[in-house]
Amino acid sequence: MLRSAEALFLGSHTNKIDAKGRIAAPAEFRKALDLDAFSGFVCVPSLTGPFLDCGGLDLLARLQARIDSFDPYDPDRDAMEIALMGRARKLPLDKDGRTILPKVFVEHANLDGEACFVGRGDYFQIWNVADIEERFAQAAKRAKEARFSTKARPAPAEAAE
Repeated sequence: MLRSAEALFLGSHTNKIDAKGRIAAPAEFRKALDLDAFSGFVCVPSLTGPFLDCGGLDLLARLQARIDSFDPYDPDRDAMEIALMGRARKLPLDKDGRTILPKVFVEHANLDGEACFVGRGDYFQIWNVADIEERFAQAAKRAKEARFSTKARPAPAEAAE
């Protein structure tokens, strides 16, 4: 399921985490989430680094579709179910747009008083501010080098009439 252009998560926004562990989701991200039936967002510790993968309910659907691509008795499927669905949480937003990040999420992402929400299009991530600044620099360098390497993809084959 693709998110519409109005529902994409774009930009980066740094917000403080208060003493109670609450953090406010950026207003732009809340607007994109308003299109979901759930007033909040889905969050799971990333399998690829010390950050959190987050999004609307469609994130759960994409994770489940990925898991469903494995054979039902494949040990990798079992691992994906436990690592993703077993750790995923629906985090409701209060009237001020805040949620409480579970301690295990804060520890996984090494969050220390503030966090950076990073839009990734159809999902977003929550990073430690120092870590994301380094990642932004790495990504900018690689993107600059790769900007002309993208090859045009062939158009989809026309359906036979």
